[in-house]
Amino acid sequence: MLGRSRDAPKPVLDKAPGPDDFKADAVAKAVLKETLEHPATIYPAAGSALALGWTVIIAASPASVAITLGCAFVSASAFIYNYVVKGPDFAAAHIAKLRELRKTHKLAELDLLAQECQRVGLKQGVKEAQDLKAAYQHLSEYFKGHKDGVSVERFQVLAGDTLQQGVSVLQQALAIFQAVESIDIVTLQREVYEWWEERAKLNDGSPKAKALDMQIDAHKKQIELYNKRENDLEQLFAQSTEIETALKSTYLELVDLGNESPKRFLADDGDAASRLQSAVDVARRVEQKLRGEDPEDQEKKQKYLKAYQQQQALNNGTDQKHYEEK
Repeated sequence: MLGRSRDAPKPVLDKAPGPDDFKADAVAKAVLKETLEHPATIYPAAGSALALGWTVIIAASPASVAITLGCAFVSASAFIYNYVVKGPDFAAAHIAKLRELRKTHKLAELDLLAQECQRVGLKQGVKEAQDLKAAYQHLSEYFKGHKDGVSVERFQVLAGDTLQQGVSVLQQALAIFQAVESIDIVTLQREVYEWWEERAKLNDGSPKAKALDMQIDAHKKQIELYNKRENDLEQLFAQSTEIETALKSTYLELVDLGNESPKRFLADDGDAASRLQSAVDVARRVEQKLRGEDPEDQEKKQKYLKAYQQQQALNNGTDQKHYEEK
C-alpha cells in the first residue's frame, strides 16, 4: 500500500440541491423570485419609480403621470403574465436547473473521490470512480437529446439516484481502505509465527507462555479484521461494477433503439428501470450490512424481541393467576 500525504488539502464542495429544493413550495418561491426579478418586470418598475420621483420632486405634468402609470401597468402585467401564464414553464426550467446542478455536484464529488483514492493509493477506487462517471455521463448525454415526456424525466431521477448509490459505495470502500491502511499485515504474521515457535518451547502454565498467548491472540484478531475488511472491499467494488454495468447496458440498449421512442423501454416497469433499481437495492443492502445496519437483521431482532415480550407477558399472567388461585 502506498503512503498517504497527511497534510494534503481536501477540496470542499458547495451544497447540492436536496429533496426539499424540489418540493412545490420551494419551486413556487423560486418562480416568484424569478418573475419579480425578470427584466420585463424590473425595468418598467424602475421607469415608473423614476417618473414618480420626477412628478413628486421636480414638476408634475400629464406626461410624467402617464409615464408613471404606464410603466407601472407594464411591470404589473409582465409579472402577472410570467407568474400565472408562463409560471409552469418557469417551474419546469427551475427544476431542470436544479437537476443539472445536482448532476454537476455528483460528478464533482466523484472526481474528488477519485483524487482522494489516488492520493491514498487505492488504485481500484480510482478506476471504479472513473468508469462510473463515464457510464453515467454517456447516459446523461443521451437524455439531453431525448426529452420525451414524464417517463424519461422519472428515469433521469432514477439514473441520478443510481449514480449517488455508486458514489456512496465507493466512499465506504475508501473509508475501509483508510481504516486498514495502518495495519502492517506482514509484520503481524511474522510476529505470530515467531511467537508460536517461542511458545512451543514453554510450559503451558508459565507466565511467559501466558503472555505470549495473549499477544498471539491480539495479533490474530487484527489479522482476522484485516482479512474481513479486504473481503468487504471486494464486495463494495463488485457492487460499484454492477452499478456501472447497469448504467452502461441501459445506454447501449437506448442507442440500439435508434429513432424508436424510448418511452416504453424507460417506463417504471420496463427492463431499464428494473435493472437500475435492482443494482441500487443490492448495493444498498450490501452497504447497510457492512455498516451493521442490515434491515433484515433488524427485522429479525424486532420479531425475536416481540416474541420474547409476548412470552414474558404470558408467563407473568400465568404466575399471577396461579398466585390468585392460592
